[in-house]
Amino acid sequence: MIFYVGDIHSSLSAIKTIDVLARSAGCEIVVQVGDFGMMFAGPDRPSHKCAVKEYFDNRESGPVWYTCGGNHDNWPHWNSIAPMEGGLTELAKDCYYVHRGQGIELDGVKHLFFGGAESIDRQWRTEGIDWWPEETPSSYEFADFFDTMESYKPVVVVTHDAPLQIGIWKYNRNNSATPKNLDNVFNLCEHKPAYWMFGHHHIMDKWAVGNTVFYCCGLHGEYVRI
Repeated sequence: MIFYVGDIHSSLSAIKTIDVLARSAGCEIVVQVGDFGMMFAGPDRPSHKCAVKEYFDNRESGPVWYTCGGNHDNWPHWNSIAPMEGGLTELAKDCYYVHRGQGIELDGVKHLFFGGAESIDRQWRTEGIDWWPEETPSSYEFADFFDTMESYKPVVVVTHDAPLQIGIWKYNRNNSATPKNLDNVFNLCEHKPAYWMFGHHHIMDKWAVGNTVFYCCGLHGEYVRI
């Protein structure tokens, strides 16, 4: 069993709620779909002031968390941490960022992670403080994502945003690079995952496209359990 958790935005209460629910359900793995938290360490947000990091480092027990990263995560800091083998970066004890385009087996199921998206509120943010241009994946990263999708053949794909064709109408996504490129990968790949989990839009909903079921995983403690 895996919990797929929506955007957290540094909400410690949401993390604690998920931990309690996961323990009671016997769930040992939590997959978080990005926007884990801008305050999650970094040179401009020291780790000793990060309540989320302190919580994980001092937690006695609980599920292992994996995040793909979103548009409101501190990408320069995450990228500055020496990566582990297998495309993982340890953000805190039992809490990992899975690199873009990285395949990983969780609970015996193949997953493919690909974080990042465009912030629609970036004009009101300050670069290097609460916004980072690395939020948008590069063309190289999308090409790697495509190749891994075809070769690794994941059962579950985990992204922050969703392909453009997924019917989310909260705002105009046509000018955003990430949903358009995710659309291209999904349409052009011969392999289609059984599940595609994402966040970013702060709703709980699902869509079926062919044999793939897309789930938007909610906000602040909401989750999908599979």
